[in-house]
Amino acid sequence: MAFPESFVEEVRRAADIVRVISDHVALKKMGTSWKGLCPFHQEKTPSFNVRAEPAVFHCFGCGVGGDVFKFLMLHERVSFPEAVESLARRHGVPVPENRFEAGPDRKEREEMLALMEAAAQHFTHTLWTGPGSKAREYLLGRGFKKETLEGIRAGAARDAWDDLLGALRGKFAPTAVQAAGLALPRSDKSGYYDRFRNRAVFPILSESGKVVAFGARSLDGSEPKYLNSPETSVYQKSRTLYGLSWAKEAIRRESRVVLMEGYLDVARAREGGVEEVVATCGTALTSGQARLLHRFSDRVVVNFDQDEAGQKAARKGFDALLEENLRVQVVELPEGHDPDTYLKAEGEQAYRQRGGLPERDPAHPGPAGERGGAGGLAAPHRGGGRPRRGGRPRRAETRLEGPGRGGGPGGHCEAGAAPLPGARREAVPGPAREGGRGDRSGPGRDHGGRHRRPAIGGGAAGGQGPLSAGRDADRRRP
Repeated sequence: MAFPESFVEEVRRAADIVRVISDHVALKKMGTSWKGLCPFHQEKTPSFNVRAEPAVFHCFGCGVGGDVFKFLMLHERVSFPEAVESLARRHGVPVPENRFEAGPDRKEREEMLALMEAAAQHFTHTLWTGPGSKAREYLLGRGFKKETLEGIRAGAARDAWDDLLGALRGKFAPTAVQAAGLALPRSDKSGYYDRFRNRAVFPILSESGKVVAFGARSLDGSEPKYLNSPETSVYQKSRTLYGLSWAKEAIRRESRVVLMEGYLDVARAREGGVEEVVATCGTALTSGQARLLHRFSDRVVVNFDQDEAGQKAARKGFDALLEENLRVQVVELPEGHDPDTYLKAEGEQAYRQRGGLPERDPAHPGPAGERGGAGGLAAPHRGGGRPRRGGRPRRAETRLEGPGRGGGPGGHCEAGAAPLPGARREAVPGPAREGGRGDRSGPGRDHGGRHRRPAIGGGAAGGQGPLSAGRDADRRRP
């Protein structure tokens, strides 16, 4: 049964379309409307418009448009009644008792989300009770505060074959637990067993804050070290970023997103006061994740692990981010460190200085100001060239920020200069500037004027820093 028209209109009046859409798309005021990148197709120039009066949205690129209900239907993949009910609950409008009958797809999705939430609650309960002592000792032993672990909803899976199955028995069928990726069939086909055993567990939340999957770390040295949920009807790894539901407000406030690899990197960053941080879900950054990032900010600070796997993932991710026309800054930490260990050892201030993340001034709300000086990050140059047909930027200019020769503390390093450890390399779309020596060389170019991919990892000998502009350590881009 459909909702009464009077109720639908009441919800429409209560739901400010600009506020609703700005929860999912970074909007900028342009005259009497707001503009941003369309969430329904890939684009580099904003063509997605939202108006408060009349309360509608329209994309001039793909042609999609409608009211606040239509937006939620398309973005959340829900029916019209579901969109109405969701907005009603969000804005405090009482939902009538004569509610509609849910379709089979919605019922399946709701059941799986309910199962995921029940599993997350069981894992959390296990962590903070006797059976979770091993995971608890591991996480607290790494120096995490209890409040941090509670904030990320960390949990534990017992060293048992059917602990979760037993906890969910009577509420969810074993086949439903398997469909959610939390159980596997026994080889003799006599039943199922838990996927996660003897592991610290980290729920993966959707953008809207619902548990859709899990990542889990081994506690006994068994492989794989990290085991992740498979994809399901509620979880697509290539379109999900760990921590986004917690970070999106900070990303908008700081006008940047810090991209890391691991769940505990994110936990440590949040504990240290760096809130605009997300992580890939056990995979190299995909084009879908890059588009998701672009909805919230056009500036990405990449801080992957320094090991070979982390640097390989960083190189792949760099290409995906440049394809999305994002401004990219790569941060390198000292050898042997990842974001978790560096923040724990050196603290927030040292991390911000190394990464060029200005401290927020509590007396001035809003985005933190760009500051020069030692450890500061100058406002990045954005090239004015248009992308070529096909979406690829014409070139990506590579800049070195931070202490180094040729620019003074925090200055712009000349080509061939060796920045000191802690330098940050930034790539921004657009045509590269010509060098100041009468040739076409310059930051990010060799002396033939060709673009050089930013070097990631691999310090030079002879005291040079980890990001030597004089070394062509990587392949050349066409």
